[in-house]
Amino acid sequence: MAVVPRLLRRNVAFLCCDLQSAFQTAVPEFDRAAFVAIRMLRFAALNITARPIRYIITEQYPKGLGHTVDSILTEAARLGSQPTTATEGRVVTAPPHAFQAEVFAKTQFSMATPELLESLHRTSVDAVVIFGIEAHVCVQQTVLDLVQANTKVWIAADGTHSQVAEDRDYALKRFGSMYPDVVVSTSEAILFDLVGDAKHPGFKVFSQLMKERYVRKTTPDRSGTAE
Repeated sequence: MAVVPRLLRRNVAFLCCDLQSAFQTAVPEFDRAAFVAIRMLRFAALNITARPIRYIITEQYPKGLGHTVDSILTEAARLGSQPTTATEGRVVTAPPHAFQAEVFAKTQFSMATPELLESLHRTSVDAVVIFGIEAHVCVQQTVLDLVQANTKVWIAADGTHSQVAEDRDYALKRFGSMYPDVVVSTSEAILFDLVGDAKHPGFKVFSQLMKERYVRKTTPDRSGTAE
């Protein structure tokens, strides 16, 4: 019988890729990607899974491209986290048993710096969920590196975008061809997989979170705020 990849009971990290201010007007679906990033952030902060979920944010050359958009960092702070931007190549680790977003800078396109790979290994992360931009560059190179490092990868397709739709489409097709090492899904399906059962003690608060829906604005304000 074929082994079907599942997130339930895995040690999971969420990877938010390069949702920075410089890309807000360049990526047509930036608001949707930011909405998904905030949804995943709120879920991680609920701390209802068997193991705490790490939430890791990268910033591509922030000196030139700016930092992660305020809507994501503000939400992290509201949830009781105090994300700190690290210097190049240094991962900010969270205190034991405390939820904290981890924000660090990079210059390589892939999120999978040697420091990050070592950090994932040290905390026994065996599966990651990736969302952010751009699908065909930083996200794609991260996926390739993580698969090579024997880490299972889930792509939250609704939160993964590029400036050009065709680039995103081909990236998602490539990810789909890499099953079962890579699973292309949606943020909602991924989160339901992590909860697993309506009898879960955290299901009530989880179901409230899942009622939040992305609403496309007539004139996007690039805030990424969940409706």
